Amino acid sequence: NTASTVVSLFSDWSINTSILNNVVCAGGQNGAISVGFTGVPAMPIQNIEWTAPPGVNIVLGINNNLPPGLYAITITDNNGCTGIASLTITEPSPLIVGCMVLSNETSPGASDGSGQVTVSGGTANYDIALTGPLNVNLNNVVAGTNTFNMLPPGSYIITVTDANNCANTCAFVVQSAGCDLLASIDNSENPDCFGAASGSITIAASSGAPPLSY
Repeated sequence: NTASTVVSLFSDWSINTSILNNVVCAGGQNGAISVGFTGVPAMPIQNIEWTAPPGVNIVLGINNNLPPGLYAITITDNNGCTGIASLTITEPSPLIVGCMVLSNETSPGASDGSGQVTVSGGTANYDIALTGPLNVNLNNVVAGTNTFNMLPPGSYIITVTDANNCANTCAFVVQSAGCDLLASIDNSENPDCFGAASGSITIAASSGAPPLSY
């Protein structure tokens, strides 16, 4: 991640700029550069102009906590000589994570739901952690789609961490199978005499998952 630019202004001095760190995660502000001189310019320096992303102030020396972008310096010495040095702090592409449920539980207690996560961007390779009623860890996987099967119903969160320790999350829900069993008493008869075991009832059942137990 280290790069440098040396621009000679005079035979006995020059501007030195170096990238100490590029931004690690997209949208971050942990870049660092160094700006200085080699040799002795014609003093006093008449003008120093900086180019940097909006809201960023640069000074001679080491500059930390910088966002990605172009950084340039223009110096005019006491002899009217002008030089320009520039460098660019880079960042990786955003880590993009997308989740979706593929199938819900097919019957009560089956625990056969499924979901998937699609990963792109960031810095490969990736660690994927599924947390919920069932926990699964996948390590050192490449960009693309990964599927999780035989999931119990419930809420799941997937956390993806890339090689730079940048993380992103997504979530999905596996629905439980509904119990649509219906039952009713169609007919009943009381015992003929007190204490006799001659009574009866008729139960009608519909839907549900066979076989049915009574």
